[in-house]
Amino acid sequence: MPIIIDGWNLIRDESSRIDDDQADHLQGARDLIAYMEKYQNDHKDPITIVFDSRYEYLNINYKNKENLKIVPAADADGYIKKYIDDIPEKQRHNLRVVSSDKELYYYARDARATPVKSSEFWKKICIFLVIIAASLVYFFNTAWADTIYLKNKHVMEGIIQQENEKEVVLDIGFGEIAVSKTEIERVDRSDAQGRQEILRNWQNKYPETGRWVPEGAEDVFAIFKAVGKKREEIIDAKRRMANFQLVYNEQENELFNQQSRFSELNARFSAINKSDPYEYNKLVAEINAASAPLAQLANQVKKSSSRLKELSADYSDLMGEYREKLLNLIQYVNNEQERLGKQNAPEEKKDFYRWLLRELGEWNEDFEYKEVILKRQGGGIAVDVILNGSARTSLIVDTGAELVTISDKVARELGFPEGSGDRISVVLADGKTVGAERVILDSVNVNGFEIKNVEAAVIKNASYSGADGLLGMSYLRNFLMKIDSNKEKLILEKFK
Repeated sequence: MPIIIDGWNLIRDESSRIDDDQADHLQGARDLIAYMEKYQNDHKDPITIVFDSRYEYLNINYKNKENLKIVPAADADGYIKKYIDDIPEKQRHNLRVVSSDKELYYYARDARATPVKSSEFWKKICIFLVIIAASLVYFFNTAWADTIYLKNKHVMEGIIQQENEKEVVLDIGFGEIAVSKTEIERVDRSDAQGRQEILRNWQNKYPETGRWVPEGAEDVFAIFKAVGKKREEIIDAKRRMANFQLVYNEQENELFNQQSRFSELNARFSAINKSDPYEYNKLVAEINAASAPLAQLANQVKKSSSRLKELSADYSDLMGEYREKLLNLIQYVNNEQERLGKQNAPEEKKDFYRWLLRELGEWNEDFEYKEVILKRQGGGIAVDVILNGSARTSLIVDTGAELVTISDKVARELGFPEGSGDRISVVLADGKTVGAERVILDSVNVNGFEIKNVEAAVIKNASYSGADGLLGMSYLRNFLMKIDSNKEKLILEKFK
């Protein structure tokens, strides 16, 4: 999978393994390139590192290689966004975009690429870093560590765990590495106090490994990891749903094209001169040849529509479950931090809970929240909605409606001629089943929350108590929703 990296963002992330406080600030760029050269050689992933050069002129004399390119850009974010846009939409999920810049991260996600926060990228390559650690000169830069001086003039620092006549096993914080004695020039060992200092340093630097969980916090860390796993599940579910939506859209377009072609053939058949048997038989053969594939595709679209609804429902359930667990954990950790602050608790434990809150705070920012003003409309409550980017309508909020429904008047204003959609049956809130036309709305927008390609039903001569239709679950299932009757507001939350 190709990788594009927001260079300075990765270097200056708080989880970075690179020292950016050196006198020559460009040394950090050189160090990152050295990391990625080794990583790319092992993994073979094409990598592009983009450095914003508006304030820092990038003059490192690097010659681009086939699978590792360094780009100094006047606007790194703009360059990366264009890089994403230039990739065909169906292939974007293969692109990993590494940055903790919120705007860029969510741009990549909305474009259906695979965004990776800088902190998460560092975590993902920790195992690889263990392998290449022997080539890094400055890995920890801590005076109190055990220090191994290699014959190739490189240095490794950590805590020696064991030693025999063949090798020395060095703990480097997030893992261990065995160093052959044939490669070692000499070893300087720290004292007990130095070991305690480096252990404390690791506790602050690598809490996510689970190696440094304070006594009494084991359960909350296990819950934290479980909630994190649930977060990964919802990200995967959203990606699966988005990718399947692309497949479904292509099938819909192809079905429309085939139906149009079939209609043209039937129109020609109605007007053909039946006295010409050659032309007549030729046209009948064309109609017969088109009929079977059209029926097969229509059946496939029907199955895909059902599958898309299943994926959407699964995503909605996951989102609700994850949100509840996340909010409960945030509340618990807040309470624990407040309790520890009133006690003479070890500083290591306080640091651990501060780290937990920082991580949970980042996860909480995955959700976007909006309040929408409600209007009393007949016996229901309605909201202002923009359909297809321009048509302003009023729709009654109805969680019992499977689809967004619109009046035939609104449908004609949107350019859907009568008879343009498949005939379907729709169950109304009063339990009555009525006939309707199925259409696909380009977009449904409620106070800035826009969902594209929304399935809807057009019901002729329906009464909506002064509104233009119903805001049903084909839109609402993309959100966590609740109604605040006291404030007369609809509250929507979306996983970004």
